[in-house]
Amino acid sequence: MKKLRERAGLSQEKFARKLDVSMGTIAKWDQMYSFPRLYPSQMQKVMEILNCTFSELQEAEQTWIKRKEKKNIEPGDSND
Repeated sequence: MKKLRERAGLSQEKFARKLDVSMGTIAKWDQMYSFPRLYPSQMQKVMEILNCTFSELQEAEQTWIKRKEKKNIEPGDSND
């Protein structure tokens, strides 16, 4: 998710404001501590904000899952 955010030229603060979430939530996503659990309408908003495709979001999620499995990371609450 961080790569998509940076590609869109958004700071953590701007991305958080656009999604109406805390900067801490975005930081967790960037650090791959947690991955967002999004409703379809939220996913559409993320894709619009980041100017990305559904496939790109899926790829970001798969990267997170692989890292989690590799390091046995416990998922955090992504809705802080």
